[in-house]
Amino acid sequence: MWDPASGLIYLFIPELDHIKAHGAVTNPRTRKLLRSLPVSRCMPAGLALGPHHHLLLGCSDDGVAAGFPAHSLLLSTRGPNRRGPSRRRLG
Repeated sequence: MWDPASGLIYLFIPELDHIKAHGAVTNPRTRKLLRSLPVSRCMPAGLALGPHHHLLLGCSDDGVAAGFPAHSLLLSTRGPNRRGPSRRRLG
């Protein structure tokens, strides 16, 4: 998902090279990975950009089947001290 305010791309996937629930922040201009974002107790299934630099990360039913509680995550692209996304669990 591209954030037009920052010009960055946010991507969350359920698994990469046997690493569970992982996110990445990339700069499409430089083609560089800026940050790696581990996500616990969630199997990412959807991502939406909201107002005020918020991302809503939906956790899939596969996560519930694996024993995680049903929930979504609200992330801020600004993060604490603008160093990286901060997280808040919803649900």
